[in-house]
Amino acid sequence: MKVSEQFKSTIKAYLDNMAAVDSLFAPVYQKPTKNIDNCITYILNQVKKSGCCGFSDDEIFGMALHYYQEDNIEVGSPLKCNVVVNHHVELSEEEKKAAREAAIKKLQEEELAKLKKRQQAKRENNTEVQTQLTLFDMKPKTKLQMEIVNGSRKLAPVSEAQKRYAYKHCFVHYFKRDAKGNCFCLDCGHTWRDKEDKKNCKCPHCGMNLKLENSRKRTAIYKEYFCVITTYKQYQVIRFFMVDCRLKKGSPANYFIIEAVQCWMNKEGKTETLSLLRGMSIFYYDAWIYGSSLELRKRNVHHDRIYDICPAVIYPRMKVIPELTRNGFKGVFYDICPSSFFMTLLTDNRMEILYKAGQMNLFLRFLERKYGMDKYWTYVKICLRHDYVIHDADLWLDYVDMLIENKLDARNPHYLCPLNVEEAHDWVMGKCKKKYSEKDEKDYIAAKSRFFNLSFADGNIMVRVLESLSDFYKEGKLLHHCVFSNAYYKREDSLIMSATVDGRRMETVEFSLSRMEVCQCRGKSNQLSAYHDRILNLVRDNIPLIRERMVV
Repeated sequence: MKVSEQFKSTIKAYLDNMAAVDSLFAPVYQKPTKNIDNCITYILNQVKKSGCCGFSDDEIFGMALHYYQEDNIEVGSPLKCNVVVNHHVELSEEEKKAAREAAIKKLQEEELAKLKKRQQAKRENNTEVQTQLTLFDMKPKTKLQMEIVNGSRKLAPVSEAQKRYAYKHCFVHYFKRDAKGNCFCLDCGHTWRDKEDKKNCKCPHCGMNLKLENSRKRTAIYKEYFCVITTYKQYQVIRFFMVDCRLKKGSPANYFIIEAVQCWMNKEGKTETLSLLRGMSIFYYDAWIYGSSLELRKRNVHHDRIYDICPAVIYPRMKVIPELTRNGFKGVFYDICPSSFFMTLLTDNRMEILYKAGQMNLFLRFLERKYGMDKYWTYVKICLRHDYVIHDADLWLDYVDMLIENKLDARNPHYLCPLNVEEAHDWVMGKCKKKYSEKDEKDYIAAKSRFFNLSFADGNIMVRVLESLSDFYKEGKLLHHCVFSNAYYKREDSLIMSATVDGRRMETVEFSLSRMEVCQCRGKSNQLSAYHDRILNLVRDNIPLIRERMVV
Protein backbone atom coordinates (compact mmCIF):
# COMPACT_ATOMS: atom_id res chain seq x y z
CA MET A 1 0.00 0.00 0.00
CA LYS A 2 1.46 3.31 -1.12
CA VAL A 3 0.33 6.16 1.15
CA SER A 4 2.08 9.19 2.61
CA GLU A 5 4.00 8.52 5.82
CA GLN A 6 2.78 11.89 7.09
CA PHE A 7 -0.84 10.71 6.92
CA LYS A 8 0.04 7.42 8.61
CA SER A 9 2.00 9.12 11.39
CA THR A 10 -0.83 11.64 11.93
CA ILE A 11 -3.38 8.84 12.44
CA LYS A 12 -1.00 6.91 14.70
CA ALA A 13 -0.24 9.99 16.81
CA TYR A 14 -3.97 10.62 17.30
CA LEU A 15 -4.60 6.98 18.31
CA ASP A 16 -1.61 6.98 20.69
CA ASN A 17 -2.92 10.13 22.35
CA MET A 18 -6.45 8.68 22.55
CA ALA A 19 -5.09 5.53 24.22
CA ALA A 20 -3.22 7.70 26.71
CA VAL A 21 -6.20 9.84 27.72
CA ASP A 22 -8.99 7.24 27.40
CA SER A 23 -8.56 4.23 29.66
CA LEU A 24 -11.34 2.38 27.82
CA PHE A 25 -9.69 2.70 24.45
CA ALA A 26 -6.21 1.67 25.62
CA PRO A 27 -6.89 -2.13 25.80
CA VAL A 28 -8.81 -1.99 22.50
CA TYR A 29 -5.82 -0.29 20.87
CA GLN A 30 -3.53 -3.14 21.97
CA LYS A 31 -5.56 -5.93 20.32
CA PRO A 32 -3.15 -8.28 18.49
CA THR A 33 -5.56 -8.57 15.55
CA LYS A 34 -5.41 -4.82 14.87
CA ASN A 35 -2.60 -2.79 13.32
CA ILE A 36 -2.07 0.66 11.88
CA ASP A 37 -1.62 -0.54 8.27
CA ASN A 38 -5.02 -2.25 8.20
CA CYS A 39 -6.49 0.85 9.86
CA ILE A 40 -5.15 3.04 7.03
CA THR A 41 -6.47 0.57 4.43
CA TYR A 42 -9.93 0.64 6.06
CA ILE A 43 -9.99 4.47 6.07
CA LEU A 44 -8.96 4.70 2.40
CA ASN A 45 -11.62 2.19 1.35
CA GLN A 46 -14.30 4.10 3.27
CA VAL A 47 -13.18 7.36 1.61
CA LYS A 48 -13.29 5.67 -1.81
CA LYS A 49 -16.84 4.42 -1.19
CA SER A 50 -18.01 7.91 -0.21
CA GLY A 51 -16.85 9.44 -3.50
CA CYS A 52 -15.62 12.60 -1.72
CA CYS A 53 -12.12 14.12 -1.83
CA GLY A 54 -11.98 16.28 1.31
CA PHE A 55 -12.72 15.20 4.89
CA SER A 56 -12.49 16.91 8.26
CA ASP A 57 -10.22 15.66 11.04
CA ASP A 58 -13.17 14.35 13.07
CA GLU A 59 -14.47 12.26 10.16
CA ILE A 60 -11.10 10.57 9.50
CA PHE A 61 -10.32 10.04 13.20
CA GLY A 62 -13.85 8.63 13.69
CA MET A 63 -13.14 6.00 11.01
CA ALA A 64 -9.87 5.07 12.73
CA LEU A 65 -11.62 4.62 16.10
CA HIS A 66 -14.38 2.60 14.47
CA TYR A 67 -11.82 0.19 12.97
CA TYR A 68 -10.30 -0.55 16.39
CA GLN A 69 -13.63 -0.87 18.21
CA GLU A 70 -15.22 -3.41 15.87
CA ASP A 71 -13.85 -6.96 15.88
CA ASN A 72 -15.52 -8.29 12.74
CA ILE A 73 -14.97 -5.46 10.31
CA GLU A 74 -14.28 -5.62 6.59
CA VAL A 75 -10.98 -3.83 5.97
CA GLY A 76 -10.92 -4.06 2.16
CA SER A 77 -8.08 -4.34 -0.31
CA PRO A 78 -4.96 -2.15 -0.09
CA LEU A 79 -5.14 0.97 -2.28
CA LYS A 80 -2.53 3.10 -3.98
CA CYS A 81 -3.29 6.76 -3.51
CA ASN A 82 -1.88 10.10 -2.45
CA VAL A 83 -3.13 11.71 0.76
CA VAL A 84 -2.68 15.38 1.63
CA VAL A 85 -2.56 16.39 5.31
CA ASN A 86 -3.05 20.12 5.94
CA HIS A 87 -1.28 21.64 8.95
CA HIS A 88 -1.90 25.01 10.58
CA VAL A 89 1.34 26.84 11.33
CA GLU A 90 1.45 29.65 13.89
CA LEU A 91 3.94 32.37 12.93
CA SER A 92 5.59 34.71 15.38
CA GLU A 93 5.04 38.46 15.06
CA GLU A 94 8.56 38.86 13.61
CA GLU A 95 7.91 36.13 11.01
CA LYS A 96 4.56 37.69 10.08
CA LYS A 97 6.19 41.11 9.65
CA ALA A 98 9.01 39.65 7.53
CA ALA A 99 6.56 37.69 5.37
CA ARG A 100 4.41 40.78 4.84
CA GLU A 101 7.40 42.90 3.85
CA ALA A 102 8.59 40.19 1.45
CA ALA A 103 5.12 39.92 -0.11
CA ILE A 104 4.86 43.71 -0.55
CA LYS A 105 8.32 43.85 -2.08
CA LYS A 106 7.50 41.01 -4.47
CA LEU A 107 4.23 42.66 -5.51
CA GLN A 108 6.02 45.97 -6.13
CA GLU A 109 8.62 44.23 -8.28
CA GLU A 110 5.93 42.43 -10.26
CA GLU A 111 3.93 45.62 -10.83
CA LEU A 112 7.10 47.48 -11.89
CA ALA A 113 7.98 44.70 -14.33
CA LYS A 114 4.46 44.80 -15.80
CA LEU A 115 4.67 48.61 -16.18
CA LYS A 116 8.02 48.36 -17.99
CA LYS A 117 6.62 45.68 -20.25
CA ARG A 118 3.62 47.83 -21.19
CA GLN A 119 5.87 50.82 -21.94
CA GLN A 120 8.11 48.68 -24.12
CA ALA A 121 5.09 47.31 -25.98
CA LYS A 122 3.87 50.86 -26.71
CA ARG A 123 7.25 51.86 -28.09
CA GLU A 124 7.20 48.90 -30.43
CA ASN A 125 3.61 49.80 -31.51
CA ASN A 126 2.54 46.25 -30.69
CA THR A 127 -1.18 46.30 -30.01
CA GLU A 128 -1.37 42.59 -29.15
CA VAL A 129 -0.18 41.70 -25.64
CA GLN A 130 1.38 38.25 -25.83
CA THR A 131 1.19 36.50 -22.45
CA GLN A 132 3.75 33.80 -21.88
CA LEU A 133 2.05 30.47 -21.23
CA THR A 134 2.83 28.40 -18.17
CA LEU A 135 2.38 24.70 -17.54
CA PHE A 136 -1.00 25.50 -15.95
CA ASP A 137 -2.41 27.53 -18.87
CA MET A 138 -4.66 26.03 -21.52
CA LYS A 139 -4.51 27.33 -25.08
CA PRO A 140 -7.89 28.17 -26.62
CA LYS A 141 -8.51 25.46 -29.21
CA THR A 142 -12.21 25.45 -30.05
CA LYS A 143 -14.18 28.27 -31.63
CA LEU A 144 -16.08 28.73 -28.34
CA GLN A 145 -12.85 29.07 -26.35
CA MET A 146 -11.36 31.56 -28.81
CA GLU A 147 -14.49 33.74 -28.70
CA ILE A 148 -14.48 33.66 -24.90
CA VAL A 149 -10.79 34.55 -24.55
CA ASN A 150 -11.17 37.46 -26.99
CA GLY A 151 -14.37 38.59 -25.25
CA SER A 152 -12.70 38.48 -21.83
CA ARG A 153 -10.13 41.06 -22.97
CA LYS A 154 -12.93 43.43 -24.01
CA LEU A 155 -14.87 43.31 -20.73
CA ALA A 156 -14.93 46.59 -18.83
CA PRO A 157 -12.93 46.67 -15.59
CA VAL A 158 -14.79 46.82 -12.31
CA SER A 159 -16.40 50.26 -12.01
CA GLU A 160 -15.98 52.69 -9.13
CA ALA A 161 -19.66 52.24 -8.21
CA GLN A 162 -19.17 48.47 -8.05
CA LYS A 163 -16.06 48.91 -5.91
CA ARG A 164 -17.90 51.17 -3.46
CA TYR A 165 -20.74 48.66 -3.22
CA ALA A 166 -18.31 45.79 -2.59
CA TYR A 167 -16.36 47.69 0.08
CA LYS A 168 -19.56 48.65 1.89
CA HIS A 169 -21.49 45.37 1.76
CA CYS A 170 -18.88 42.58 1.73
CA PHE A 171 -17.71 43.18 5.30
CA VAL A 172 -19.01 43.99 8.76
CA HIS A 173 -17.69 47.44 9.68
CA TYR A 174 -16.26 47.76 13.20
CA PHE A 175 -15.28 50.32 15.80
CA LYS A 176 -13.19 49.97 18.95
CA ARG A 177 -13.64 51.59 22.37
CA ASP A 178 -10.95 51.92 25.01
CA ALA A 179 -11.40 52.19 28.79
CA LYS A 180 -11.49 56.01 28.64
CA GLY A 181 -14.43 56.08 26.25
CA ASN A 182 -12.41 56.91 23.13
CA CYS A 183 -14.00 55.34 20.04
CA PHE A 184 -12.08 54.51 16.87
CA CYS A 185 -13.81 53.94 13.53
CA LEU A 186 -11.89 51.21 11.72
CA ASP A 187 -13.44 52.27 8.41
CA CYS A 188 -12.40 55.93 8.11
CA GLY A 189 -9.98 56.17 11.07
CA HIS A 190 -12.01 58.89 12.86
CA THR A 191 -11.74 59.15 16.69
CA TRP A 192 -14.42 60.49 19.04
CA ARG A 193 -15.51 60.17 22.67
CA ASP A 194 -18.61 58.24 23.74
CA LYS A 195 -18.79 56.73 27.24
CA GLU A 196 -22.08 54.92 26.59
CA ASP A 197 -21.64 51.16 26.40
CA LYS A 198 -23.11 50.66 22.92
CA LYS A 199 -22.70 47.53 20.85
CA ASN A 200 -23.62 49.39 17.65
CA CYS A 201 -23.26 53.01 16.59
CA LYS A 202 -22.87 55.30 13.58
CA CYS A 203 -19.58 57.02 12.83
CA PRO A 204 -20.09 60.81 13.13
CA HIS A 205 -17.52 61.37 10.35
CA CYS A 206 -18.28 58.86 7.57
CA GLY A 207 -21.82 57.86 8.64
CA MET A 208 -21.06 54.12 8.47
CA ASN A 209 -23.06 51.80 10.75
CA LEU A 210 -20.50 50.16 13.02
CA LYS A 211 -20.36 47.13 15.30
CA LEU A 212 -18.23 46.99 18.45
CA GLU A 213 -15.05 44.90 18.11
CA ASN A 214 -14.06 43.65 21.57
CA SER A 215 -10.70 42.10 20.75
CA ARG A 216 -7.47 43.87 21.67
CA LYS A 217 -5.93 43.38 18.24
CA ARG A 218 -4.83 46.59 16.55
CA THR A 219 -4.91 45.14 13.02
CA ALA A 220 -7.08 42.70 11.10
CA ILE A 221 -7.34 41.31 7.56
CA TYR A 222 -10.59 40.13 5.97
CA LYS A 223 -11.20 38.63 2.52
CA GLU A 224 -14.48 37.99 0.71
CA TYR A 225 -15.76 37.31 -2.80
CA PHE A 226 -17.80 39.87 -4.73
CA CYS A 227 -19.76 38.84 -7.83
CA VAL A 228 -20.84 40.81 -10.89
CA ILE A 229 -23.28 39.12 -13.27
CA THR A 230 -23.30 40.46 -16.82
CA THR A 231 -23.49 39.40 -20.47
CA TYR A 232 -21.25 39.63 -23.51
CA LYS A 233 -22.98 39.12 -26.85
CA GLN A 234 -24.76 35.73 -26.52
CA TYR A 235 -22.77 34.65 -23.45
CA GLN A 236 -23.65 34.77 -19.76
CA VAL A 237 -20.65 35.97 -17.76
CA ILE A 238 -20.23 35.53 -13.99
CA ARG A 239 -17.28 37.54 -12.66
CA PHE A 240 -15.82 36.82 -9.19
CA PHE A 241 -13.63 39.43 -7.49
CA MET A 242 -11.50 38.87 -4.40
CA VAL A 243 -11.93 41.84 -2.05
CA ASP A 244 -9.18 42.38 0.52
CA CYS A 245 -9.83 44.58 3.58
CA ARG A 246 -6.98 45.57 5.93
CA LEU A 247 -7.86 47.37 9.15
CA LYS A 248 -5.62 49.23 11.58
CA LYS A 249 -6.68 51.16 14.66
CA GLY A 250 -6.45 54.91 14.06
CA SER A 251 -6.06 54.60 10.28
CA PRO A 252 -8.55 54.41 7.38
CA ALA A 253 -9.35 50.93 6.09
CA ASN A 254 -7.25 49.84 3.12
CA TYR A 255 -9.27 48.02 0.42
CA PHE A 256 -8.01 46.08 -2.56
CA ILE A 257 -10.04 44.31 -5.28
CA ILE A 258 -8.88 41.97 -8.05
CA GLU A 259 -10.75 39.77 -10.49
CA ALA A 260 -10.02 36.12 -9.69
CA VAL A 261 -12.44 34.06 -11.82
CA GLN A 262 -14.63 34.51 -14.89
CA CYS A 263 -17.25 31.88 -15.71
CA TRP A 264 -18.56 32.06 -19.29
CA MET A 265 -21.67 30.14 -20.32
CA ASN A 266 -23.58 29.84 -23.60
CA LYS A 267 -27.33 29.25 -23.95
CA GLU A 268 -26.84 25.44 -23.92
CA GLY A 269 -25.09 25.65 -20.53
CA LYS A 270 -21.63 24.81 -21.85
CA THR A 271 -19.11 26.47 -19.55
CA GLU A 272 -15.54 27.72 -19.82
CA THR A 273 -13.55 29.20 -16.93
CA LEU A 274 -10.81 31.81 -16.85
CA SER A 275 -8.97 32.47 -13.61
CA LEU A 276 -5.75 33.55 -11.98
CA LEU A 277 -3.18 30.96 -11.03
CA ARG A 278 -3.49 29.34 -7.60
CA GLY A 279 -1.27 27.63 -5.10
CA MET A 280 -1.10 23.85 -5.27
CA SER A 281 -3.72 23.13 -2.58
CA ILE A 282 -7.43 23.11 -3.50
CA PHE A 283 -8.58 23.46 0.11
CA TYR A 284 -7.76 27.14 0.67
CA TYR A 285 -10.27 29.90 0.11
CA ASP A 286 -8.00 32.66 -1.22
CA ALA A 287 -4.84 31.06 -2.61
CA TRP A 288 -4.84 33.17 -5.79
CA ILE A 289 -1.52 34.39 -7.19
CA TYR A 290 -2.26 38.07 -7.72
CA GLY A 291 0.69 38.61 -10.07
CA SER A 292 -0.72 36.13 -12.62
CA SER A 293 -3.28 36.93 -15.31
CA LEU A 294 -6.69 35.55 -16.21
CA GLU A 295 -6.21 32.50 -18.43
CA LEU A 296 -8.33 29.60 -19.64
CA ARG A 297 -8.27 26.80 -17.03
CA LYS A 298 -9.30 23.17 -17.07
CA ARG A 299 -12.28 22.06 -15.00
CA ASN A 300 -12.67 18.59 -13.56
CA VAL A 301 -13.96 16.83 -10.46
CA HIS A 302 -11.09 18.14 -8.33
CA HIS A 303 -11.21 21.75 -9.54
CA ASP A 304 -14.98 22.32 -9.59
CA ARG A 305 -14.92 23.14 -5.89
CA ILE A 306 -12.34 25.88 -6.59
CA TYR A 307 -14.41 27.70 -9.19
CA ASP A 308 -17.90 27.07 -7.78
CA ILE A 309 -17.74 30.13 -5.55
CA CYS A 310 -20.54 31.33 -3.28
CA PRO A 311 -19.84 35.08 -3.03
CA ALA A 312 -20.53 37.16 0.05
CA VAL A 313 -22.31 39.78 -2.07
CA ILE A 314 -23.75 39.85 -5.61
CA TYR A 315 -23.99 43.25 -7.31
CA PRO A 316 -27.74 43.94 -7.59
CA ARG A 317 -27.61 45.33 -11.15
CA MET A 318 -27.52 42.08 -13.12
CA LYS A 319 -27.72 41.30 -16.83
CA VAL A 320 -28.83 37.80 -17.87
CA ILE A 321 -29.30 36.14 -21.24
CA PRO A 322 -32.92 35.68 -22.47
CA GLU A 323 -32.72 31.89 -22.04
CA LEU A 324 -32.35 32.24 -18.26
CA THR A 325 -35.34 34.57 -18.07
CA ARG A 326 -37.30 32.07 -20.16
CA ASN A 327 -36.32 29.26 -17.76
CA GLY A 328 -37.72 31.14 -14.77
CA PHE A 329 -34.77 32.98 -13.20
CA LYS A 330 -36.11 35.74 -10.92
CA GLY A 331 -32.88 37.27 -9.56
CA VAL A 332 -32.60 35.18 -6.35
CA PHE A 333 -29.84 32.59 -5.82
CA TYR A 334 -30.83 31.05 -2.43
CA ASP A 335 -27.16 31.06 -1.25
CA ILE A 336 -26.13 28.85 -4.18
CA CYS A 337 -23.11 29.38 -6.43
CA PRO A 338 -24.41 31.49 -9.36
CA SER A 339 -22.54 29.47 -12.00
CA SER A 340 -23.98 26.15 -10.73
CA PHE A 341 -27.44 27.71 -10.48
CA PHE A 342 -27.37 29.02 -14.06
CA MET A 343 -25.90 25.83 -15.50
CA THR A 344 -28.61 23.75 -13.81
CA LEU A 345 -31.41 25.93 -15.20
CA LEU A 346 -29.93 25.76 -18.71
CA THR A 347 -29.09 22.05 -18.86
CA ASP A 348 -31.65 20.15 -16.74
CA ASN A 349 -35.30 20.50 -17.78
CA ARG A 350 -36.52 18.59 -14.71
CA MET A 351 -34.78 21.03 -12.38
CA GLU A 352 -36.29 23.85 -14.42
CA ILE A 353 -39.76 22.32 -13.81
CA LEU A 354 -39.14 22.12 -10.05
CA TYR A 355 -37.93 25.73 -9.99
CA LYS A 356 -40.92 27.06 -11.92
CA ALA A 357 -43.36 24.97 -9.85
CA GLY A 358 -42.11 26.51 -6.60
CA GLN A 359 -40.67 23.22 -5.26
CA MET A 360 -37.65 25.09 -3.91
CA ASN A 361 -36.78 22.66 -1.11
CA LEU A 362 -36.68 19.77 -3.57
CA PHE A 363 -34.84 21.91 -6.12
CA LEU A 364 -32.14 22.85 -3.61
CA ARG A 365 -31.80 19.26 -2.41
CA PHE A 366 -31.21 17.87 -5.93
CA LEU A 367 -28.91 20.79 -6.73
CA GLU A 368 -26.79 19.98 -3.68
CA ARG A 369 -26.94 16.18 -4.10
CA LYS A 370 -27.79 15.24 -7.66
CA TYR A 371 -28.24 11.50 -7.09
CA GLY A 372 -31.78 10.09 -6.91
CA MET A 373 -33.51 12.28 -9.50
CA ASP A 374 -34.24 9.34 -11.85
CA LYS A 375 -35.47 7.19 -8.97
CA TYR A 376 -37.90 9.74 -7.51
CA TRP A 377 -39.03 11.67 -10.59
CA THR A 378 -42.20 9.58 -11.11
CA TYR A 379 -43.34 10.37 -7.57
CA VAL A 380 -42.39 14.04 -7.89
CA LYS A 381 -44.58 14.37 -11.00
CA ILE A 382 -47.57 13.01 -9.05
CA CYS A 383 -47.01 15.70 -6.41
CA LEU A 384 -46.79 18.36 -9.12
CA ARG A 385 -50.08 17.23 -10.66
CA HIS A 386 -51.79 17.52 -7.27
CA ASP A 387 -50.16 20.89 -6.40
CA TYR A 388 -48.48 19.31 -3.37
CA VAL A 389 -45.52 21.40 -2.17
CA ILE A 390 -42.69 19.47 -0.45
CA HIS A 391 -41.25 21.55 2.41
CA ASP A 392 -38.75 18.98 3.78
CA ALA A 393 -37.16 17.16 0.84
CA ASP A 394 -34.95 14.74 2.80
CA LEU A 395 -37.80 13.64 5.06
CA TRP A 396 -40.18 13.21 2.11
CA LEU A 397 -37.65 11.17 0.07
CA ASP A 398 -36.98 8.95 3.08
CA TYR A 399 -40.76 8.54 3.45
CA VAL A 400 -41.08 7.46 -0.22
CA ASP A 401 -38.28 4.91 0.25
CA MET A 402 -40.11 3.37 3.20
CA LEU A 403 -43.41 3.28 1.28
CA ILE A 404 -41.67 1.28 -1.44
CA GLU A 405 -39.86 -0.95 1.05
CA ASN A 406 -43.09 -1.68 2.89
CA LYS A 407 -44.87 -2.49 -0.43
CA LEU A 408 -47.44 0.26 -0.01
CA ASP A 409 -48.95 2.02 -3.03
CA ALA A 410 -46.32 4.76 -3.34
CA ARG A 411 -48.04 6.23 -6.42
CA ASN A 412 -51.29 6.81 -4.59
CA PRO A 413 -51.67 10.52 -3.69
CA HIS A 414 -53.27 9.42 -0.41
CA TYR A 415 -49.87 8.11 0.72
CA LEU A 416 -47.61 10.29 -1.42
CA CYS A 417 -49.10 13.68 -0.46
CA PRO A 418 -49.77 13.52 3.32
CA LEU A 419 -51.03 16.58 5.16
CA ASN A 420 -48.39 16.02 7.85
CA VAL A 421 -45.33 14.33 6.40
CA GLU A 422 -43.67 13.91 9.82
CA GLU A 423 -46.59 11.92 11.22
CA ALA A 424 -46.82 9.87 8.02
CA HIS A 425 -43.07 9.22 8.16
CA ASP A 426 -43.28 7.99 11.77
CA TRP A 427 -46.27 5.79 10.91
CA VAL A 428 -44.61 4.03 7.98
CA MET A 429 -41.31 3.76 9.88
CA GLY A 430 -43.20 1.93 12.63
CA LYS A 431 -44.61 -0.49 10.06
CA CYS A 432 -41.16 -1.15 8.61
CA LYS A 433 -39.64 -1.81 12.00
CA LYS A 434 -42.51 -4.02 13.03
CA LYS A 435 -42.16 -6.02 9.83
CA TYR A 436 -38.43 -6.53 9.81
CA SER A 437 -37.47 -6.34 13.50
CA GLU A 438 -40.34 -7.95 15.39
CA LYS A 439 -38.30 -11.02 16.40
CA ASP A 440 -35.26 -8.92 17.32
CA GLU A 441 -37.50 -6.65 19.41
CA LYS A 442 -38.92 -9.63 21.32
CA ASP A 443 -35.47 -11.11 21.87
CA TYR A 444 -34.12 -7.80 23.15
CA ILE A 445 -37.04 -7.30 25.56
CA ALA A 446 -36.63 -10.85 26.88
CA ALA A 447 -32.90 -10.39 27.45
CA LYS A 448 -32.79 -6.86 28.85
CA SER A 449 -36.25 -6.03 30.23
CA ARG A 450 -35.01 -6.29 33.83
CA PHE A 451 -32.85 -3.21 33.17
CA PHE A 452 -35.69 -1.11 31.74
CA ASN A 453 -36.59 2.07 33.64
CA LEU A 454 -33.04 2.11 35.04
CA SER A 455 -31.62 5.63 34.95
CA PHE A 456 -29.32 7.85 37.01
CA ALA A 457 -28.57 11.55 36.87
CA ASP A 458 -25.95 14.10 37.88
CA GLY A 459 -27.22 17.64 37.50
CA ASN A 460 -28.15 18.16 33.87
CA ILE A 461 -26.69 14.79 32.79
CA MET A 462 -28.95 11.72 32.66
CA VAL A 463 -28.04 8.17 31.65
CA ARG A 464 -30.77 5.65 30.84
CA VAL A 465 -31.02 2.21 29.25
CA LEU A 466 -32.22 1.99 25.64
CA GLU A 467 -35.51 0.08 25.84
CA SER A 468 -36.44 -0.60 22.20
CA LEU A 469 -35.02 -0.97 18.72
CA SER A 470 -36.57 2.38 17.93
CA ASP A 471 -34.31 3.91 20.60
CA PHE A 472 -31.28 2.23 18.98
CA TYR A 473 -32.29 3.56 15.56
CA LYS A 474 -32.69 7.15 16.80
CA GLU A 475 -29.45 6.96 18.79
CA GLY A 476 -27.45 5.82 15.77
CA LYS A 477 -29.05 8.32 13.41
CA LEU A 478 -28.60 11.36 15.67
CA LEU A 479 -25.05 10.55 16.79
CA HIS A 480 -23.88 9.15 13.43
CA HIS A 481 -22.49 5.86 14.69
CA CYS A 482 -23.24 2.16 14.22
CA VAL A 483 -25.12 1.23 17.41
CA PHE A 484 -28.17 0.27 15.31
CA SER A 485 -26.61 -0.79 12.00
CA ASN A 486 -24.15 -3.12 13.76
CA ALA A 487 -26.97 -4.61 15.86
CA TYR A 488 -25.58 -3.85 19.32
CA TYR A 489 -28.98 -4.92 20.66
CA LYS A 490 -28.02 -8.53 19.85
CA ARG A 491 -24.95 -8.49 22.11
CA GLU A 492 -25.86 -10.62 25.10
CA ASP A 493 -23.10 -9.31 27.35
CA SER A 494 -23.67 -5.62 26.56
CA LEU A 495 -26.06 -3.15 28.15
CA ILE A 496 -26.46 -0.10 25.93
CA MET A 497 -27.30 3.22 27.58
CA SER A 498 -27.88 6.73 26.27
CA ALA A 499 -26.38 9.78 28.02
CA THR A 500 -28.25 13.06 27.54
CA VAL A 501 -27.38 16.62 28.57
CA ASP A 502 -30.38 18.89 29.04
CA GLY A 503 -32.41 16.40 27.02
CA ARG A 504 -29.93 16.31 24.07
CA ARG A 505 -28.31 12.98 23.21
CA MET A 506 -24.61 13.38 23.93
CA GLU A 507 -22.94 9.94 24.14
CA THR A 508 -23.76 6.23 23.92
CA VAL A 509 -22.41 3.90 26.61
CA GLU A 510 -21.69 0.18 26.16
CA PHE A 511 -21.46 -1.60 29.52
CA SER A 512 -20.18 -5.19 29.96
CA LEU A 513 -22.48 -7.23 32.22
CA SER A 514 -19.89 -9.95 32.79
CA ARG A 515 -16.98 -7.67 33.68
CA MET A 516 -19.12 -4.91 35.23
CA GLU A 517 -17.23 -2.15 33.47
CA VAL A 518 -17.70 0.35 30.67
CA CYS A 519 -16.51 -1.02 27.31
CA GLN A 520 -16.83 2.20 25.36
CA CYS A 521 -18.46 5.60 25.63
CA ARG A 522 -18.72 7.58 22.40
CA GLY A 523 -20.42 10.74 21.15
CA LYS A 524 -21.14 12.06 17.67
CA SER A 525 -19.08 10.36 14.93
CA ASN A 526 -17.38 8.21 17.60
CA GLN A 527 -15.70 11.28 19.14
CA LEU A 528 -15.52 12.19 22.83
CA SER A 529 -17.86 14.94 23.94
CA ALA A 530 -17.05 17.71 26.41
CA TYR A 531 -19.05 15.75 29.04
CA HIS A 532 -17.21 12.43 28.50
CA ASP A 533 -15.47 12.22 31.88
CA ARG A 534 -18.60 13.20 33.84
CA ILE A 535 -20.70 10.61 31.98
CA LEU A 536 -18.08 7.93 32.57
CA ASN A 537 -17.87 8.70 36.30
CA LEU A 538 -21.68 8.76 36.60
CA VAL A 539 -21.97 5.25 35.12
CA ARG A 540 -19.14 3.89 37.28
CA ASP A 541 -20.65 5.39 40.43
CA ASN A 542 -23.94 3.58 39.73
CA ILE A 543 -22.57 0.11 38.94
CA PRO A 544 -24.19 -1.20 42.18
CA LEU A 545 -27.64 -0.30 40.76
CA ILE A 546 -26.88 -2.31 37.62
CA ARG A 547 -25.66 -5.24 39.72
CA GLU A 548 -28.95 -5.20 41.68
CA ARG A 549 -30.89 -5.59 38.43
CA MET A 550 -28.71 -8.58 37.53
CA VAL A 551 -30.05 -10.39 40.61
CA VAL A 552 -33.65 -9.55 39.69
